[in-house]
Amino acid sequence: MQVKMPVAAGQGLTMDEKRVREILEIADENKGKKLSLSELEKVVSKMGSWWPLFRAWRCLRNADANHDGYINPSELDDLVRYILNWYYR
Repeated sequence: MQVKMPVAAGQGLTMDEKRVREILEIADENKGKKLSLSELEKVVSKMGSWWPLFRAWRCLRNADANHDGYINPSELDDLVRYILNWYYR
């Protein structure tokens, strides 16, 4: 599934699941295989969110199944699905 990603300049970038996964992998700054709220905030900010902290919190709330405050590799599928559904409705 490919979708158009909003960007600040009003242009659109085509995104798919593979590209979202690549972006999330790059965002894992400490390479700890977990994504924190601050790492998610940077991701959604780069994707054009007007409220990156709120959107990052929503990503975490929707995908963090074990409620440890991080997105683990086992929760990554849910995060990717949420990002694709939220950004591209």
